Amino acid sequence: MGAIWVVFYFTAEPPMKTQTTKNLITDSFNGNTSSIQQKMIARWLVTPENEEAYYEYLDEWESQYPQCEVDPSAALQHIKSNMEMPQNRYVPSKDTAANTRWRTASLWLVAASIVLVSSWLIWNNFSGVSTITYEKLVQESKTQTGDMYEKENLKQKALLVNLPDGSSVLLQPKARLSYSPSKFNRDIREVMLSGEAFFEVKKDKEKPFIVYANNLVAKVLGTSFTVKATAGNGKTELFVKTGKVSIFTQKNLPKNHDLVSTKLEGTVLQQNQQVALEKNDKVTVKNTIESEQLSLPIQQLTFSFDDVSAVTVLEQLKTAYNIQIYYDRLRLKNCMLTAHLLDEPLLEKLKMVCFALDASFEEKDGEITIKTTGCR
Repeated sequence: MGAIWVVFYFTAEPPMKTQTTKNLITDSFNGNTSSIQQKMIARWLVTPENEEAYYEYLDEWESQYPQCEVDPSAALQHIKSNMEMPQNRYVPSKDTAANTRWRTASLWLVAASIVLVSSWLIWNNFSGVSTITYEKLVQESKTQTGDMYEKENLKQKALLVNLPDGSSVLLQPKARLSYSPSKFNRDIREVMLSGEAFFEVKKDKEKPFIVYANNLVAKVLGTSFTVKATAGNGKTELFVKTGKVSIFTQKNLPKNHDLVSTKLEGTVLQQNQQVALEKNDKVTVKNTIESEQLSLPIQQLTFSFDDVSAVTVLEQLKTAYNIQIYYDRLRLKNCMLTAHLLDEPLLEKLKMVCFALDASFEEKDGEITIKTTGCR
């Protein structure tokens, strides 16, 4: 519900900027004010000095609730009806003609500003439900946190991005990934995506992993999946390789406390299922992934090895993640591995491989170096 404003006619009050005032204004944005409280707000807004505080509260509220919905027709009709100065409202008495003219001019200015603000709310929130873009998501996150990290793949091949929590993201050409370094991996792990990327999320049942891609929101606790977010708010698709993925649309996104919970709610996709979200928020779920959608090497590999050469394993990892891995081939030529790596991120896979080989590895500048004495 959008904020509903009622204009009454009172004399100006001194400017106020208290926590009580802020709470009252915020409640009005959420549509949780009584008629008496609406009168108080209208009276408070008569003072021009209060407008600056009002816009501060509005900006802060909008950054916290970007998915709110407004009924534009009802809101505008309500504003117009309250600007018609009905005679059964308060009628000033004992006023001079000059004071009456001044008050009338001030009230029309306030009414006009309310119409502009409400129109902005209607346009920004109501239309925003169907016009969510990567740029808007990044800007809103940056406004809330004050910082933002972005990685864009300008190459012609996949680009590996290792997130602070150890999760792996394979960005496809022209794809962009952003997150807030100060906020990521505190209570929740949030990233924003434009383009196509394959995710291998490190398992953490206490900190859900959230991907925002156009109007689609995906929530996981640890699994692997692909997201294709067409630029310009076109169709967004998600393909589950392993585990479970909970999806929402921006329109039916739950409140923050539900997103940070460890439960997978909404529409829950299983392994080998896919979903398509159209621009009009139409959701289509399929129980099988079409083969042509699995064109990436990492989507086709199982990473399950039974008595396989360590060299073969490392070469397969190089191909899947499009990353350079340096190792001594001669020392590892006699090493055999049995491992089932499944959907662990690359760094987790390397830890398991090195543990089995009694080796270690180092990551530097997007390259991996394996250190080992070999096998007998």
